[in-house]
This record gives sequence, structure tokens and C-alpha cells, in this order.
Amino acid sequence: MTKILVVDDEPFVVKILEDRLKKSGLEVITANDGEECLDKALQRPDLILLDFILPVMDGSQAMIELKRNESTKDIPIIVLTAMPSRDGGKKFFGLGAADFILKPIKLDLLINKIENVLKKQEAK
Repeated sequence: MTKILVVDDEPFVVKILEDRLKKSGLEVITANDGEECLDKALQRPDLILLDFILPVMDGSQAMIELKRNESTKDIPIIVLTAMPSRDGGKKFFGLGAADFILKPIKLDLLINKIENVLKKQEAK
């Protein structure tokens, strides 16, 4: 079963994403900040949904650490952000993101992005 790590500091967002992903047949693990994300990523999820603004360690620092670690560097990351990107997401892609999605999240679009990223990952 495909495993997704959902990282967001808003419990409501985590619950909505967790419920929708499980209904789509995915296994879900969750984290509430960047440090917890690093710990949970050691469980080798197939993909990480990572909020960009987090307490303790923000999403950009978590991405840097994930990409530095041999055991997590190849896990694709989709960034969740409330901040529209003037540069078309170059900042996120520059940090190693596979994709990004704006909040409020359109769940069907998110599922589509997850499927596309996982297909690309399988093709590698």
C-alpha cells in the first residue's frame, strides 16, 4: 500500500487530508512540525505532503534536511503553501520539491498531483 506522510501544524488540515487520502486507498502517517517530519520520514513514505510554514523547523529547512539524508533524499515532496508564488514555484523546486499546491487545497487536484508524482517516481 502506498504510504503518504502528511506534515501540517493545523490539525483540521491534517484530518481532512488524512481522511481523503485514506478514502483513496492510501496509508497515511502524520507529523505536526519539521522535526517530527524528519523522524517520520525514516518510516520511508512513498511521498511527503509538506506544509511550508511550520513551527520548530519550517518546511524549507525540513526539505534541506530530507534531501541531505541518504535514506530520505529520494522521497518526493509536494509542498503545501498558502503563499502564492510569484516565481511559479521555483523556490520550492529549487529546494527539491516534486510539485506544490496552494491552500485552500482542492482535494481532487491534490490526488491528481500525488498520482502524477508517484508515476514519475516509479518511472525512475
